Amino acid sequence: MPSAALLETIQLHLQRVASGDITEISDELVEEFGELCKGALKRRYQDGRKDREFRLRMSNIGRPLGQLQREKNGVSREGNSYAVPFRNLFGDLIEAAAIVTMKAAGVNVQSQDEAVELDIGGMNLKGTYDIEIDSGIYDIKSASPYAFTKKFTGFMAVNEEDTFGYVSQGYMYSEASQKPFMGWIVINKATGEWTVVNTPAADERYRAKVIADAEETIYIMNNDVTPWSCCCEPEDELFRKKATGNKKLGFSGSYCAYKHSCYPGIRYLPSQCSAGKNPAHYWYTEVTNERKPT
Repeated sequence: MPSAALLETIQLHLQRVASGDITEISDELVEEFGELCKGALKRRYQDGRKDREFRLRMSNIGRPLGQLQREKNGVSREGNSYAVPFRNLFGDLIEAAAIVTMKAAGVNVQSQDEAVELDIGGMNLKGTYDIEIDSGIYDIKSASPYAFTKKFTGFMAVNEEDTFGYVSQGYMYSEASQKPFMGWIVINKATGEWTVVNTPAADERYRAKVIADAEETIYIMNNDVTPWSCCCEPEDELFRKKATGNKKLGFSGSYCAYKHSCYPGIRYLPSQCSAGKNPAHYWYTEVTNERKPT
């Protein structure tokens, strides 16, 4: 099913639900949703408490090398907000609801949560893909309104700043399953909107780069031949399109768990170029002229 047809099928089904044309769902899908939700709770509340030995997986091999190096060597991660486990649980529950919704809409879901393995770079890389539709692999993502409208607008937008390794993850699943990676099914967790971001029809160079990068990462991680790199690069702060001289982490970098390891002097400050009463806050790696609070 082409991505446009997939999205239309889902939207038309949900529109019928919203209009009251569909008032029932099968007992089988209700039970499946319950099991998926129970699995999500177990992962977040039980499995998340276990100490896990670091290992490369399809889900992390595309992340910044500096993060992987620090995680492997036991550098302490920065403490998460109390809200993070619940926020992650939201994502799991949205994914469960998405799977059941697509089945109810008549989408040809052939498999889900399937474990796969790939021999690459001298190691056996493991992973679990989200869903197979019409013999193609999709990843399901819940997204903030910002990510939904800024990041998941097309393949190139995702690929341009892929701090979380979404592109690598998808193509690794594809290589392991010997099925094409079709893209991402994305749900705006604030509004309930859906979109489907498809991979290019001619994606050979992206696939080849993912494989080459994965082999290089495996070599570096297994042989410790490269000094630790920073996990994320700061960007210039701009005011009226001119650089202020300050540097701060971008949206993705602000979520890095090793910010202080990379930048010991980093500070969380209100926007240094805003005169508003309630300015947004950013992680500043360099401040040349600090604005004093009023």
